[in-house]
Amino acid sequence: MLKGTEIDGDTVIIGDVDDIEYILHVFCGDPLIIRPKYTINLRFKKSNIQLIRVDIGGRHRNPNEKSARNYPHIHIYNPNYSKKDRIAYLLDSKKFPNIDNILRTFEDVLRYTNIQRKLNEYWRPEDNDI
Repeated sequence: MLKGTEIDGDTVIIGDVDDIEYILHVFCGDPLIIRPKYTINLRFKKSNIQLIRVDIGGRHRNPNEKSARNYPHIHIYNPNYSKKDRIAYLLDSKKFPNIDNILRTFEDVLRYTNIQRKLNEYWRPEDNDI
């Protein structure tokens, strides 16, 4: 069972084809809050440029919007902006059907990014008493 502790972890991923090092990061301030709020992202280790970031429970304002909105969203690398992950898109509920569960969303991110490892290689339940 989860206790009310912060989840904040990085793991290094090495590309099979290109040997590039990536960082897979998970953050959740308190996994026991009623409305989940967490982020999972994949970025280059060398530059910290984000390739993809899934935000649940967070607010975001795109450049063409007047105010921030609170909705589950995904940032995908876009070379047209100086901040490469500037644009957020509504999260596709078919690809990410389990946003109320951080572990299931983590698995969905692994699938979406084609990271082909088992969940327990990145997430050790004993670290968070799951």
